[in-house]
Amino acid sequence: MRDSPLQRHPIITWFADNPVVANVIMFSILAAGVYTAIKVRKETFPSFDAQRVEVRVPFLGGTPEDVERGVTIKIEEAIQKIEGIDHIRSVSRESGSTVTISALEDYPIDELLKDIKIQVDAIPSFPEEAEKPVISESRRIREIIWIDIHGDVPEATLKETARTVRDELLKLDNISRINVHGSRNYELSIELFETARATSSKVRL
Repeated sequence: MRDSPLQRHPIITWFADNPVVANVIMFSILAAGVYTAIKVRKETFPSFDAQRVEVRVPFLGGTPEDVERGVTIKIEEAIQKIEGIDHIRSVSRESGSTVTISALEDYPIDELLKDIKIQVDAIPSFPEEAEKPVISESRRIREIIWIDIHGDVPEATLKETARTVRDELLKLDNISRINVHGSRNYELSIELFETARATSSKVRL
């Protein structure tokens, strides 16, 4: 008579011959699982100190691709070798570039802020459309919801609608801050008629 595969396996055979030990191990594993489930810390929104630095560069009159090439990539290359950085996250929009740098656990955020400022200030050149970088410690903000506003209407209409929604939501309790993203700043355009240009030229003469 041939032995079955289970009978030929030494570990299974040993546990079959020692049921008490198998039961003890099983109950030990169950007890450890119950203990861990009770003692483990559980939070929907974990609370921890701010450990991030944010570099913001406003950019007027450009596309996201222009912002990325002219600003975001330069900042990433300048800070990538700084000690104490865990990871870097960047966002390039028409309105500007935002680079968020997360620090390693227990690394002094003040020291990281200082090192980043030195490296960013040393960048030789940004496009003319870019304003001066704003470097600050990023404090944790609990984001609740994103609202997208879109439609086949002029950009100015979307912008005014977004501001109206923002103002109405700020009237609600427990909402302290709302940011509007994706809209370009207003620009003032001045055009002169040909007759006005000719008159102006005569005055200068």
